[in-house]
Amino acid sequence: MYKIKVLDFLAIGVYELATISQRRIERLCNPTLSELPAFLVNGFMIAHCTATSLVSENKVLCHPSSVDFLSTEDHVSMGGWAARKALRVVEQGP
Repeated sequence: MYKIKVLDFLAIGVYELATISQRRIERLCNPTLSELPAFLVNGFMIAHCTATSLVSENKVLCHPSSVDFLSTEDHVSMGGWAARKALRVVEQGP
C-alpha cells in the first residue's frame, strides 16, 4: 500500500510543478502582466494552450489509486495502475 501512495504523491507533485509552469506561461501571454506587445503575446498562445491541456489531463490522472480499490481486493492490485499513471504524468512533465 505504501508503494502506491508514493506513486500517487509523485504524480501529484509533478502535477503541481506543471500547474506552476502553466501559470507562468499564462502570465507571459497576458499583455497586462507581461507588458509585451500583442504580436509577441500571440506567439505564445500555442504553448499556453498545450500546457493547459497537459495540466488538465494530468489532473485527471492524479486521482489517487490508493483510494480506488474494491473491498474484495487488497491495495496491491492497484499498484500497477498507480505506476502507469505516475509514469504518464512524469513523462508529460512540467
